[in-house]
Amino acid sequence: KSFYKIKKEYILMFSNPTTLVLLTGIACGVWPVLMRYSALSPLAVATFVSVTSAIIVLTAGKHIIPSGNTTELTFQPVVIAIVSALLNTIAFLSYSKLISHSEWDISQYLPVALALMLIVPALAGMCFLGEAFTLRKISGIVIMIFGMYLLFFK
Repeated sequence: KSFYKIKKEYILMFSNPTTLVLLTGIACGVWPVLMRYSALSPLAVATFVSVTSAIIVLTAGKHIIPSGNTTELTFQPVVIAIVSALLNTIAFLSYSKLISHSEWDISQYLPVALALMLIVPALAGMCFLGEAFTLRKISGIVIMIFGMYLLFFK
């Protein structure tokens, strides 16, 4: 196959939501376990993941995630992006500390954190972005909350 055809197929893979869900779920499930196994400090975890991610995004990101919906850089989108980045930083540093401490049970705390990462955007999408409230979504959220309860409380 030509390089162009391989590159096009690779980019198309990142255009399929099912593929993205699987990649996200598996990668988000595996990398914290690997980092715990590495026994690095929380700061080292945050540094390695941030630097490696930045290098990959800056070099390959434009090929994997083609630019799509663009918003004019006015005050409001920039402020929203900054607030989002700050929240992501807080979450990432907290997550790094959570997976780095061997005395904390990763099989108890990490699934609860990941469940919250699913519940919050599901609720926010329905409440603030106009996405449909459906019995299926509400049932899924209730089941996740019950699962969090079973995992978190002994």
